[in-house]
Order: sequence, then structure tokens, then C-alpha cells
Amino acid sequence: MIISVTNLKGGVGKSTLAQNLAVMLAKKGYSLCLADTDVEQQTSMKWSGVRSSIEASSVPEVPVFLINPDTISDQILNKLGKKYDLVIIDGTPALTELTTRIIIMSDLVLTPILASATDVWALDTFLKRYTEAQITKQAMGGTVELCVVLNKYNDRVNLDREIGETIKEMGVKLFDTKVSSRVAYKEATVQGLGVAELKDKSAKAEMEALTKEIEKTIKKLAKSKG
Repeated sequence: MIISVTNLKGGVGKSTLAQNLAVMLAKKGYSLCLADTDVEQQTSMKWSGVRSSIEASSVPEVPVFLINPDTISDQILNKLGKKYDLVIIDGTPALTELTTRIIIMSDLVLTPILASATDVWALDTFLKRYTEAQITKQAMGGTVELCVVLNKYNDRVNLDREIGETIKEMGVKLFDTKVSSRVAYKEATVQGLGVAELKDKSAKAEMEALTKEIEKTIKKLAKSKG
């Protein structure tokens, strides 16, 4: 099963979300890896470098691989996809051919967005690219599902709540779990950890809730694939 975390915009917490999901799913016993496709920033690779210095017995293993865009299909589908139960792709923020290939390879596309007009506009553009890729994958006999998660969310702000309603009106599946803006996520990144491995109970609880929604979705997708 291949899950891609991608968006056209940078700064939406894509890498942080991918890292935290990988940690949470690894703690649940999934055999998985994280594929960093951003060869310039290499955020997840740097996170992995810090994590590698932690005593192995105290945290679950989360292998991270830097993926060459020119050979991404072979690396993910033919190598990582056969070795691990789950491959989580930390997708590069750009409307390029690479984005289309990532969508076509994926079973589930998870798109984090912020509660802002510019993010909604970017999502609208992304949906056009997703629809094109979805048609291509269906022609190949496969399926891909798109889910959106509101990130750095504040339920006390009217605009944040209104953006959620706008996304639903666009006909996109929006996860019930909203990821708040918390210091714990920044601390986890710096320490090579996930919030599930820190003391912030609220951050851990919302990541657990999001992971449950994702598990439910991938189980449904696996069942539909037979």
C-alpha cells in the first residue's frame, strides 16, 4: 500500500505529517518506510539522520530513503513496495510531472492544507491534476483515493471552520481529525521523533485519531482491491 503526502504548496506541514504518521504506524507494528522525494530540501532525510542517533531499542525503526525523481517508479513500486507493507511518500510541493507520477503510484493521496484562501485555491488546482492522474490510473485498472487534512488548525477561529466547510463543498473527502498548531510538532522534528514519542498528550491524541482514520481508509482500499 502506497500513501503519498503531497500538496502544491510548501509550508503546509507535509513532511512533519508524513514523519508523524510513519512513527505512529510503525508503533502499531506496520512494516513501513518513508520515501523523501524532495531532493533539494531533504527534510525527512535530515529528520532520519537525527533519529538514527537515538538508541534503537527506544524507538521503532522508520527507514527513510531519498528517491531519485528519474527512477521513482522503479524505486517505489518494484523495490520498496515489495519490501514493505506501507510506503509513505513525502511528496515534493510542485505541479510537475513528478506530482502526477506520485499520484498514479499511490493508493491513497493525503493532502494537508492550511485554513487559508490561498490553500483552497491551490487545492482546486491540485484537484485538476489529481483527476487527470486518477483517470490514467483507472485506465490501468487501478484506483487512487484523495483525502484532505486541515493542518495547523484553530477551532476558535471562524475562518478555519469556514475553510473546512468550503473543502467539503468541493466534493473532497475531509478527515474529521484536525491537526492543531502545536510546539510539540516542531520539537519532534528537531529531535528526530514523532509526537507519539513526546509528552504532549493532546498532540499524541490527535495523531492517534488521524492514524485511525487513515487505517480505516487503507483497510477499505485493500478490501476493494481483493
